[in-house]
Amino acid sequence: MIITEHRIRDIVAEIPGFDLNADYLNVKPKFGWGDKFELDRYLALKKSDSYPLIWLLPSQEKHSEDFRLCQRSCTLIIAMLEKDISLFNDQRYLKSYDLVLNPLTNYLVEGIRAANITYLNEQEDNWDIEKIPNYSENNYGGTERTSNATIDLWDAVQLDCNIEFNNEPLNKIFWAI
Repeated sequence: MIITEHRIRDIVAEIPGFDLNADYLNVKPKFGWGDKFELDRYLALKKSDSYPLIWLLPSQEKHSEDFRLCQRSCTLIIAMLEKDISLFNDQRYLKSYDLVLNPLTNYLVEGIRAANITYLNEQEDNWDIEKIPNYSENNYGGTERTSNATIDLWDAVQLDCNIEFNNEPLNKIFWAI
């Protein structure tokens, strides 16, 4: 059986490090998956070491009869910690989105497209992207703009896509970005 969470984890592990802020702190993204309770537990244990974070929300999978292929509708949250709730969206965009969230979203999309373990049907190669400043998550799958639904305050990107996974070993990804 194909473990889609491990397939995405392997792609995220290939993403090169990048500068997190103007202090040139170079970091690699972290990956996790699960419902709100697992997310809260992860954030409570990892604290500021959680970021930048790519989090996969639960969804159903369709496996082929021989378990060599699996299709999944994926919702991925790409999040950055931002505790300053006084920032306006234009300030958040310069601080969180320009420096971290947009480049990380580009890397994730490129990695899923370029990896030999994933396939996107040309007709379904659509990426629904929503930028959500002051993101919080209610249960999972729905967003609300409050500061009390998650442990941390986020600026985030929600990426929705349909991916077909196979059970091949992952080849090295050569990044174009």
